[in-house]
Amino acid sequence: MFNTLTKDDICKIIDIELNDLYKRIENAGYRVIIDDDAKQFVAEEGYDPQYGARPLKRAIQKFIEDPLAEAIIGGKAKIGNLLKIEIDTENQDVSENPQKKLKVTIIE
Repeated sequence: MFNTLTKDDICKIIDIELNDLYKRIENAGYRVIIDDDAKQFVAEEGYDPQYGARPLKRAIQKFIEDPLAEAIIGGKAKIGNLLKIEIDTENQDVSENPQKKLKVTIIE
């Protein structure tokens, strides 16, 4: 029987998973930072008491990797930009699409 994961455990797992993403983004010529509130949001969305941390990879892809890819592929981000994942405080109605709760801010 496994022990229940704490929020701190989930955040540590997210950090481990994000290290690979950071390397891939840097190799593509960009820099990325993830706001602590955004990380907490992913932790909440990616943790299931029944399945533990298994859904985390899917949550990281949905809420972090996909928006980053859209910014890069869509031409909004330029090589050398700092891409910041953060809570979207402007779009408060996220009930139908929780993915909109996070946004990529491009910092020159």
